[in-house]
Amino acid sequence: MNTENLIITVDQRRAIHRQVIQHLSGIGDVYQGYANGGIADAERFGGEYAEDLRLLEDLGWAPDDDRDSFELTMPGEKLLAVLARLHGEAEEGMGGPEEGRAAEEAEEVRVNYERTAEVCAELLASVRQEAPTLDRGDRPGAVGMTAATELGAFSPVSGLTLLTAVERAERHDVGPEKRTSSRDVAEHLGFLWSPAVGRKLTPLLLALESDGWLTLGERAGGGSLRCRLTRRGQNRLQTARRAVVPEALLDSLPESPQHRTWRQIRGAAVAGANDFLGSATTAVQEAETVLLNPMLAPSMELMAIGQRLRLHFWRLASVTYCLHEWAEPNERSADLEEKPQAGFWPFPRRAMGRWPDAHLFAEEAIV
Repeated sequence: MNTENLIITVDQRRAIHRQVIQHLSGIGDVYQGYANGGIADAERFGGEYAEDLRLLEDLGWAPDDDRDSFELTMPGEKLLAVLARLHGEAEEGMGGPEEGRAAEEAEEVRVNYERTAEVCAELLASVRQEAPTLDRGDRPGAVGMTAATELGAFSPVSGLTLLTAVERAERHDVGPEKRTSSRDVAEHLGFLWSPAVGRKLTPLLLALESDGWLTLGERAGGGSLRCRLTRRGQNRLQTARRAVVPEALLDSLPESPQHRTWRQIRGAAVAGANDFLGSATTAVQEAETVLLNPMLAPSMELMAIGQRLRLHFWRLASVTYCLHEWAEPNERSADLEEKPQAGFWPFPRRAMGRWPDAHLFAEEAIV
């Protein structure tokens, strides 16, 4: 199957079509961003809506369509990006607020989002299987690549491999209560999470619990279960490692979520460093123009200029940290961000989500 010739079913089309049309309801954001001077916002929104419109060329606009199957002709990398975005929107929708909705309506909305997330996960896996080199986030141009574009579909794993994944997920859990979930475990196994993956993974976890190797707790949302290795499970892994059983070795697992995050952020830093430097340089020059004016600007304007400079330099410092100071994570322990020893940091140094202008200069950031 060629990634430019992906064939989807009527049911898959229905799930994606619903999400695309819903996203298009916000197309006014393009003009709003432009009118408010947020050219970067308008460009980003415009790109997303252009993807939606391109996808509708293949899906058709009508809610129902007489065709038995649908051919997606978007180039592989663009298809990966749009499917990853739709998957993320569906995941957010599953956990979104339900105020003002009747219970029956809220359940229908949740089921729709769940199905969309499952379909996007299935199609992402199909695209990547046919063109596995498309989704590497360590390329300098791969700023938009996310976990959703890299993780794969569920496949059966041995009990020992599952125990190893649980152990590594626990080691990398940075929460104070170490509340590892089956969703965390799935991502350590290289699976893109969806409720369907949860349903396939749960029986395997239950089997390990019945053997006394795991304890399972309350649900953590989205069909995910809390899980923890027991002493017996830890001993089982140690015995297997002494016997050099491959499935018990941490190196046998796919790339961990924390290493993937490190790699993707470094790729984004490489891609954006020159642009961010240029933006900061322009901001400094504009500030210099104001300072050289015999009549200084009003106090509020001066404070606003200072705040924007502060945010520009935070972004440069963040990119510098991610490129040159953030060491490659050790897979045997959690990758914790050390606190900077000096200076005032408005955001964490690894907060790549703040790099785009739309987020860096959002109203709440300028205080």
